[in-house]
Amino acid sequence: MTTAPEVVLNVGDSLVDRARANDPDAEKVTYNLVNAPSGMSVDADGDSLTYSLNNAPSTVTIDAETGLLSWTPTTVVDNLEFEIKATDDRAASTVQKINLTVNPAPLLPPLNLDTVPQTAVKIGSAYTYQLPSGFNYHLTAAPEGMTVSESGLVSWNPTQSEIGLHDVVIEVTDNNGDRVTTFDYYSDGNVKNIEDDLGNKGSYTYYPNGNINSETVTVITTEGEQTVETTWTYDTEGRIESLTDSDNQIEYRYDSNGNLIKVIEGSDETEYRYNQTGQLVETIYPDDTPDNSDDNPRAITVYDRGGRERANISSNGRVTQFEYDAVDRLTATIYPDDSSNQVEQLIAAIAPDQTPETIDWTTVIYPDSTPAYLVGRPRTSTEYYQNGWVKAEIDEIGDRVDYKYDPLGREIEVRYDENNYLTYSYNSLGSSRTESLYAEGTITENVYDSLGNLVAVTNPNNHTTEYEYTPEGLLKAIVDARDGRTEYDYYDSGNLKSIKDALSQVTTYEYNDSQGRQTDIILPDGKRSTRVYNDVENSLMVTDFNGESIEYVYDEFGELEEKEFLADGTSVTYDYDAETRTETIESDRGTTVYKYDEFGQLLSRTDPIGPFISGSGASIEYGYENGILVELKTPNRTVTYDYYSDGTLKSVTDSQGTTTYHYSDEGALYKTVFPNSVAEVVEYDDLGRVDLVKMVRMDADTGEELEAIASYDYEVDAAGNRREVVDHNGRKVEYEYDELNRLTREKIVEPNAEERIITYVYDAVGNLDYKTDSVEGDTDYDYNNLNQLISSTADSVTTIYTYDDNGNLKSRTRGDRSVEYDWENDGENRLVGVTVIEDGETTEIEYEYNERGIRVGEVVDGVASRYLIDELRPYAQVLEEYDGSGSLETAYQKNWV
Repeated sequence: MTTAPEVVLNVGDSLVDRARANDPDAEKVTYNLVNAPSGMSVDADGDSLTYSLNNAPSTVTIDAETGLLSWTPTTVVDNLEFEIKATDDRAASTVQKINLTVNPAPLLPPLNLDTVPQTAVKIGSAYTYQLPSGFNYHLTAAPEGMTVSESGLVSWNPTQSEIGLHDVVIEVTDNNGDRVTTFDYYSDGNVKNIEDDLGNKGSYTYYPNGNINSETVTVITTEGEQTVETTWTYDTEGRIESLTDSDNQIEYRYDSNGNLIKVIEGSDETEYRYNQTGQLVETIYPDDTPDNSDDNPRAITVYDRGGRERANISSNGRVTQFEYDAVDRLTATIYPDDSSNQVEQLIAAIAPDQTPETIDWTTVIYPDSTPAYLVGRPRTSTEYYQNGWVKAEIDEIGDRVDYKYDPLGREIEVRYDENNYLTYSYNSLGSSRTESLYAEGTITENVYDSLGNLVAVTNPNNHTTEYEYTPEGLLKAIVDARDGRTEYDYYDSGNLKSIKDALSQVTTYEYNDSQGRQTDIILPDGKRSTRVYNDVENSLMVTDFNGESIEYVYDEFGELEEKEFLADGTSVTYDYDAETRTETIESDRGTTVYKYDEFGQLLSRTDPIGPFISGSGASIEYGYENGILVELKTPNRTVTYDYYSDGTLKSVTDSQGTTTYHYSDEGALYKTVFPNSVAEVVEYDDLGRVDLVKMVRMDADTGEELEAIASYDYEVDAAGNRREVVDHNGRKVEYEYDELNRLTREKIVEPNAEERIITYVYDAVGNLDYKTDSVEGDTDYDYNNLNQLISSTADSVTTIYTYDDNGNLKSRTRGDRSVEYDWENDGENRLVGVTVIEDGETTEIEYEYNERGIRVGEVVDGVASRYLIDELRPYAQVLEEYDGSGSLETAYQKNWV
C-alpha cells in the first residue's frame, strides 16, 4: 500500500487520501485509475480491489471500490494504529498499517475568510469587518484611523484625506502568542502575500476575472530557502489550459462541449472519449509507444439507455458489471471470474456484430437485461425498502446483513444472524445514541453523545467505564467500573498538559518548542525527560530521565543518518538506497548489510559476526514467490513455506520434517501436525474463543487420532475472562475477577482433591497490593509514587527493590540473595548485565545488542552464546543459538501463523 504510513492531522482538518495497493497476490504495482469515471482500482492481474478498514476510528470512511479515505477528526488522537486492507477478486489481500496522530486545532484562522471583505467605502460611511474570533490581531499596515478590536472587529471611518487605494496587512497571533502568520490582501479581497514567523512565505497573482495566475512559495529548510513557482493559464471559457511549475508543464485540451479530452505531460498523453450524452466512456493511458494508441492500457465504462453504469472494463481486461432496480438504485455488483476472454464475452453478449478490434465503445448501449452468461458469477447485492432505505446487503458467499430503522430514518438494528446483531437507541432529543452488540448471548453497550464522543462502555459482565469530555471535545476523564478516576488537563492550545491517575499522581507535559511540539515529560517525583526538534518534526536530541542524551542527525530526505550516544561517545550510522531502504548500519560491532529485490523485499542480511551462509556470505536469506515468503536460509538449514490459495500458511518444512496447518471455514487454526506425528487440536466457542486444546498422537499414514497426550478444557465468562481450566489428569483451576477484569481468586483442585486458594487485592491504579496463598502464606506489596514496587514481604522476610531514574530495576535483595541489574544508560535503556549473589556464589551475565536494540548474545560466567535473529517478523525472533566459536547449539522452527 502506498498511503502515508504516518498521518498527522489537526482537529478539524479534512483527511482525503487515496490508498494505492500492491497486487496482493503478486507484489506488482497496482494501477489506481484516478481519472477513470468510477475511480476504480485494479491490480496488475486485472483484479478489482476492495478496500476496508481495521481498528480505525468509527468516523473514518473508505470507499470500498476507489480506496478514497476520508475523515474530519473532532478530537485529539495520540498515535493510534489502524489498518487499510486491500482484497482482490481472488481473496488475496495486503494490509498497510497507518500510525495516526491528531493534534489540537491550529490557532490561526483559515486563509479563506468566511466572507469576502468589503473593498470600497464612501466618505462619511463606517467600514466594519468581523475576523474569526479566538485570536489576537494587529494591524501592521492600514489607512489612518483604522482599528482592530480584541474580538477581531475591523473598524474605520474614512475622511476626505483617505480617498484612494489602501493596503491592509493584518498580523494574526494565537492565544499563546507563539505563532504568527501575516496575511496581505489585494483590494478585491484575494490573498496577496502570506508569511509566517519561520520565514515561510507565499505570493499570489490573479487574472482580472479572479482566476489564480501564479503562486510563489518559499520554504525554509535545513538546506536554506527553497522556492517553487507555479503558473496557470486559461482558455476563453475560463478552463485551465496549462499548469507549469519548476519540474514540468501539464496541458489540458477540451472539446466543443467543454469535456476534457486530453492531458499532456511531456511525451505522455492521457486521452478521454465520451458518448453522445457527454458521459466519459473511455480513458486511454500513456505507454511506451506514444505514436500508437491501439495498444495503450485503457479503462472503459459502458452505460445503458438510462445513463447508468452497467459495466466497467479494467486496463487488464477484467469486467465488473452492475444491476439496478426500477428507480435506479444499485442492486447487484457482479464480479469477474478467472477467464481470460472477459471482454470478448461481454462484446458477444451486448454487441455481437463487433470484435475487440472494431468496436467503438462510445456508441455501445448496454441492454436492459443482464446477459445470461453472468448467471452464477460471484456478486454482492443490495435490497431496499420502498422509501429507499437499505434493507439488506448480501456478500459474494451469501452472508446477509439486514437493517432496520426508526421513523426518522435512524438505524435501530443491524442483524448478521439470529444470535449476532447490533441495536441502536436514541434519547428523546436525539442528542445521544446507545449501541448494543449482541454476540452469541453476550451484550456490549456503547453510548455516544451528540458529538459522536464515546461516553460509556458496558461490557458483557455489565461493568461500565465512563468517559468525560471538555467543551472542545477533548477527553477530560475516564472513570472505571470501580469509580477509579483518571483525569486529563490541557493547555489553551489543546495540547495535553497533565494526566492525574486514580491515586492523584500527576505526570506533566510541556511544549516549549516554537511549533507546539512536546518537549518535556515530568514525572510525579519531578524527574524530567526532554526532546529537541528540527523544523521537520524530527527529534535532534533526546535526554532521558537519567540525564543521558542521544543526538540524531538526518539527511536531506529526513532519513536518520547518525545516532550518537553522548554518554560514551559511540555512534551508529545509517546508509540508504535510492528507495530510502536501509542498506547498511555501522556501529562499534561492525557493519550490517541489507539487500533487496526489485519489489523492495528483503533478500538478505549480513551481520558483523558469523557464522555465515556458505557461498553468499550472508547471515540470513529470504526467498519469495508472488510477494509471499517461501524460503528462509540460515548457515545451518533451509526452511520452506507453503500456502493455501487464500494465502494462509499450509506447511513449514525444515531438516526435521514438515509441520502442517489446518483451518476451519471461518479461518481459525484448529489443527497443527508436527513432524513427529503429534498434533495440537484446538476447538473454539461461537465467539471464536478457545474452548479446548489437546495434544494427540496421530497415525502418520491415515491422519487418524490414536491417543490423547494432554488436554486443557476452558470455560470463560461473558467478557471472555477464563473462568476454569481442567486438564487431562483432572486437575482443575477456577478463576474469579473484579469489575476491572483483574484476577482476584484462584482455586486449584488437584486430582487427589487437595485444594489451594490464592486471592489478590489491588490498589486504585491496578498495582497488586496483597496476596493470600493457602499453601505459601501471605505477601504484602508496597509502591512508591511512580507505581514502582519497592518492597514485598512474605513470611516476615522482605524483598527490597531499587530503580534508576528511568524506572529500570537496579537491584532485588532478599536475605542473603541479591540480584543487581546493570542498565546501559545511553538513552536506550538496554540491560547489559545481571549480577546474582547467593550463598556467597556470584554469577555474572552480560548481554549484547544489535543496532536496532535487539538482543543478539549473552555471556554467562565467561561462556558466550550468540543468537541469529529474524527481523522480518512483527517481533524479532531467535532462529538459532551458537556458542562462542560459531557452532550451532539450538535451532527453533518459527511459523508465520
